[in-house]
Amino acid sequence: ASLAPLIASLDLTIGNLGSGTSAATPTASTPAASSGESALASALADAGFDVISLITGESDDQTDRALREAGLETIGSQSPNSSQEPLIIERNGLRIAIVAARNDTTVPDPTNPEGASPTPLDPVALADEVQRLAAETDLVIVLLHVDPAGGDEPDPDMIAAARLAIDSGADAVVMTGAAGVSGMESYRDQPVLYGLGGLTGGGEAVETRQSAIVEFVCHGDRLVGLRLHGIEQDARGQPRLMTEAERAAFLDRLWRKMPEREDR
Repeated sequence: ASLAPLIASLDLTIGNLGSGTSAATPTASTPAASSGESALASALADAGFDVISLITGESDDQTDRALREAGLETIGSQSPNSSQEPLIIERNGLRIAIVAARNDTTVPDPTNPEGASPTPLDPVALADEVQRLAAETDLVIVLLHVDPAGGDEPDPDMIAAARLAIDSGADAVVMTGAAGVSGMESYRDQPVLYGLGGLTGGGEAVETRQSAIVEFVCHGDRLVGLRLHGIEQDARGQPRLMTEAERAAFLDRLWRKMPEREDR
């Protein structure tokens, strides 16, 4: 089944863009968006997305501009020309804060002195930001990108960082970076999603062709639950909703990857 009706039915839809469509090098000024980027941005807007995270660091100024010109909000761009501030959006009387953070421990290329330097996550700084926003808004959602992901098992340091964010007032943490599904947990009754795969580019393995759209459910100003909509890419790489049998097997695999906790 098509994903468009599901995406369009949600009050606020956040997507993560793995890469841009242009190989152009960002400059001090923001150039006009290319036709490819404009087409991508329009397709995302038409599909029902409201916010696009660029926290992967693979998109440039042109991608950011194209998304904004299509009416989308963006967050997490690593471009020096883009705002690094959290995004606050109002929906149905709720003030929702979206925080984008990145843990980049990529080893620099010694042959490329102009290449980007690693930017390891500061969990305490993230926790302080979350605490501030929790006092000013109704809901705080943390988007955390890990690069390199290091397989489909969540890194213990990132598990600790996600839990610290929850301790500081985050209502949910959503992690990206892993090629496949990396599990989830309920920590202090709040969801932590360590990786739900991608809607495109899954490759040949079943594990990387499967993913999920997570739907957070709110009651008043509280996040009270979630629904997972299982997604599988067909032979052409097109995403579709899973059948009930596929979804049951997917959820079983997802829960088996739940991190261990001493107080469980």
